[in-house]
Amino acid sequence: MKILYHIDRSKQLKQGESIELTSVEGNDNKYKYAGLFGEMFSYHGLNYLANKNQVMQGVLLNNTFPPFFSADVIDNSLKELNSKLIEIMAECIRQQSFPNHLSRFQAMFVTDAESIEKWIQEDFGNDYKIFEIEVEDEKVHKFDGRYLRGGVSLNVMEQGSFLLDFMNDLVKELYDYWDGNISENPKFEYLVELPVVIGREVTLDEINKNNCFRTITR
Repeated sequence: MKILYHIDRSKQLKQGESIELTSVEGNDNKYKYAGLFGEMFSYHGLNYLANKNQVMQGVLLNNTFPPFFSADVIDNSLKELNSKLIEIMAECIRQQSFPNHLSRFQAMFVTDAESIEKWIQEDFGNDYKIFEIEVEDEKVHKFDGRYLRGGVSLNVMEQGSFLLDFMNDLVKELYDYWDGNISENPKFEYLVELPVVIGREVTLDEINKNNCFRTITR
């Protein structure tokens, strides 16, 4: 058995709660293309497969069109777009080249004591909860989250013009992810098969102290 950690961005999970796969049956309009990727999905999978439009909130200058979009609005919209692009392409690559690996659309994501601080600092900020997840060794699959990167970038050119650029390395990065390659500065994540029971809530300080104690006593 392993004790790993789930970072809960929604802050809605509770100790003892069972997280299970969900069917999209009866939600054909909302999940129009989900059937291409399976029949049962995790909350994460449903979030990325939902049929929803990307909306950017612009500001009218002097009540005239076109609207003005701040750099933050554009950056946040691109991040959300790239997240969906990465997940869908990752699943396509898994189905084609690594069909024996657990789908990210059917898993819970957890990390270990060595990588959790990297995830929090780079992806979660200060608004989260951490829960212990106890899993059997054969139900957990370890990968390097550093390879989940790439997509569309927006670069400011001369005279106020913009260049939309697609990072061609995205496919290679995702292939390296599923192939189990390890980067120079790994940020490990584990895909856990559902159902999963949520363990007790812990703090980052508590995890670091326990990890330090285990290191000293080995």
